[in-house]
Amino acid sequence: MITIFHSLSFVNAALLVMQIFSGMTGWGNHQLMGLGVALYGCLLHSLVITYFIGTGRSIKDAVENDGLHQDFYKRSRDWYRSKTYPLTGLCICCFIATAIIGAWSDSYREYPDSLGRVLHPVVGWITVMVNAWVYFGQRDRIITNSELIIEANEVLHDPDRKTNAPKPLAPPQLKEKIPLGFWIGRWLIYGGAAVWLPFITLRYIVEKQYSELGIQGFLAAYIALTAVGLFLTRVVFHPQKWVVLEETEL
Repeated sequence: MITIFHSLSFVNAALLVMQIFSGMTGWGNHQLMGLGVALYGCLLHSLVITYFIGTGRSIKDAVENDGLHQDFYKRSRDWYRSKTYPLTGLCICCFIATAIIGAWSDSYREYPDSLGRVLHPVVGWITVMVNAWVYFGQRDRIITNSELIIEANEVLHDPDRKTNAPKPLAPPQLKEKIPLGFWIGRWLIYGGAAVWLPFITLRYIVEKQYSELGIQGFLAAYIALTAVGLFLTRVVFHPQKWVVLEETEL
């Protein structure tokens, strides 16, 4: 996985540099390339999140069904307790925000001092810096997780594990009692992202009487919903507070 991650990250960095060059010099179709860079960036970070979800699920199944010690599951959850997890989500939000503000600023290209024209490069540079920062955290976590999987496989395939090992513990009951507040927060985040669907549809597809539709209300709704959703899921109802692991002896 680490080789794939390095390859995808290199392409992501190259695309970001190309997009910066395009924005500063006017080379190429900046809008079209920006859309491609944003989609690729979201895909990259979504793959990272999916990787940890998939490997975590595999270790959980091994703990429940194959008698692997629950310490492996606890260690696999370190990703969710690290700063890298929310920062990966922040990267996706930055890509989306940069693309949306870029589309907004493009509609005011004849007004170089408009808010969108000023905000777009600022958010763009923030996106670049957040990506550079989170890369190192993702790399370290992927390496640690890969070593954990190798160690778990060695334990599971050890022929002497059951005969020479002390009396094992029964497969732990992994009870993840997801509180309602966590689901509300998650749906608020999804709702914040969905706010842009009607705006894009009306402003750029329907057009006509909506060609002058302002972005301020949609932007405020997006920020409010996302902020409340992140507060609920990452602070008030953080998974670390409600994941319960129970272990019993045979």
